[in-house]
Amino acid sequence: MQCPSCRKEIPDDSNTCIYCGAQISSQTRSRTYSNSTLSQSAYEETNQYAKSEAVQRYERQVNALYQDRNTVRTPQPPQEGRGFAKASLVLGIIGTALFLTSWFAFILGGTGIVFSVVSYNKGCSGGVRTAGLVLSIIATILGAIIGIINL
Repeated sequence: MQCPSCRKEIPDDSNTCIYCGAQISSQTRSRTYSNSTLSQSAYEETNQYAKSEAVQRYERQVNALYQDRNTVRTPQPPQEGRGFAKASLVLGIIGTALFLTSWFAFILGGTGIVFSVVSYNKGCSGGVRTAGLVLSIIATILGAIIGIINL
């Protein structure tokens, strides 16, 4: 079907022109079909070859959008050990922030490492556990260094 305003090819079921934004009324759509000497199936066959690249890209995007909306996403079961991973992260952050208190940071960091290992053994994987482990190791090392220096 052609847009009555800009005369470019647009999808048959369009309500607006994708090029100029003109509204396509049902009367315009029916006039287009009644003036056509081709049957509907022949019209669709010839129209398929006449579509511009922009129209084909637009149709692919619309089809992909509707396909995404119709897919059912199954919720992921919660990972066991996720709480230990979060606790490891919190302990690592606090231990790293308080590394000047030496032994307190060393204890927090060590506990964070233990929680991270427990989380790993329970099957939890991901960035929270890894960040907790890294920060806990840093807190433990900094706490040990400051503790040794203060002796």
